[in-house]
Amino acid sequence: MSDAGGRADIVIGMVMGTDSPPVHDLADSIAGGMKEYFPQYSWKLAKASLYPPCQSPEEELVSLPMQRFGVHHVTYPWHGVPAKTNGYRAIFEYARQKQAKVCLLLDPEQAGFQKNWIDALVRPGIHSKYDLVTPVNNGAARQHSISGNLLAPIIRALFGRGPRQPMSSELAISAKLLNRLLSRHDWDSAVARYTPELWITFIAAAEQFRVAESTVSPSEIPAGGMPISRQTAIAQIVGGLFELLEQYEHRWPTAENENEVADLFGQPFSGAGESVGNDGLTYLGHFVEAFPSLQSHWRLILTPHTFAEVESFLQAIQRGESGRYLADAAWVRIVYEVASAWRRRILPRSQVLGLFTPLLLGRLGSFSLKTQWMEQAETDAELARLVKYFEALQPAFQRLWQGQSLKALPHHGQDAA
Repeated sequence: MSDAGGRADIVIGMVMGTDSPPVHDLADSIAGGMKEYFPQYSWKLAKASLYPPCQSPEEELVSLPMQRFGVHHVTYPWHGVPAKTNGYRAIFEYARQKQAKVCLLLDPEQAGFQKNWIDALVRPGIHSKYDLVTPVNNGAARQHSISGNLLAPIIRALFGRGPRQPMSSELAISAKLLNRLLSRHDWDSAVARYTPELWITFIAAAEQFRVAESTVSPSEIPAGGMPISRQTAIAQIVGGLFELLEQYEHRWPTAENENEVADLFGQPFSGAGESVGNDGLTYLGHFVEAFPSLQSHWRLILTPHTFAEVESFLQAIQRGESGRYLADAAWVRIVYEVASAWRRRILPRSQVLGLFTPLLLGRLGSFSLKTQWMEQAETDAELARLVKYFEALQPAFQRLWQGQSLKALPHHGQDAA
């Protein structure tokens, strides 16, 4: 039931832009899901605008169909530059005001949303007291995403646990985590503004909140999509990740950070992945094209052994060895060495991020080609092995990050002398 009173057990919030589609169908699904799965709980539906109301004359037309559900329009003071984070902050403030036990964020542009997502994402928080619940989108092209190959494994390696999709726009957040986020003073930071979902999930993992995942139906919008230019998107995501690593370097590793997978609710998906061969070849093309002009700079931020592996990978592609891909061990060393170069400012940080982009595309392209016909379980196993490499090389990475000189990171996970 949607409660007209002053409190709500569950607040469901959405951030909407001026070009968002009408959401009355989504509102119907939300209301149906709440009635079917949580009839005993009171709930509120809130929306926040991506832009100030004065810049969104179409907004009233969008919101009218939702009035029958008692939708509440919430805002947060603006300071000239629109950001999704402002909408999240307004929704969080509203949820705290209503003393909500769980605040569920939904993406109104998520075409694959089904009402059973309400149950999948809210139940672990409201019944089992998890602080953050994220979806595992079955069938989405996460096997070649930035999340699977970079964000999730490095978070897991440093803090022991983290979601597989740390940039999902669907998040269920407890009152405890919500209060922690609202108490922070870095809402206007670049990482919070440009990659708010990564900011939220990273904080939850780094500060050892209870994190869980829930399997949901296939998504029609691939997780981690890039609505802006690829170069800009990657720079924002990777730059945000490195900023968070620096902010929380005092927390990794600690004795209580035991590496284990997040608790998973729902049934795992066992179907085959989608064919992503065209994307894989395109990504590899960007890497090959960038090599001649960037190799001298890569030599500055990579150890000789790691650069040799990058060069060998390029030569294999040029020879037409389609089965060759950038190996896990080499990829992990690239990530850790580039992150350390960014930390120590071997080159300007913005330049380091630009140099990393073709390397990342090379990994994503080769990995997507390798896994494109695999069953989901096989792909998950590949990504689990990648996590083990990140974990094994983490002690050497920590020393490199702190400025100690290492001739090269270990080749097979053994510690460096």
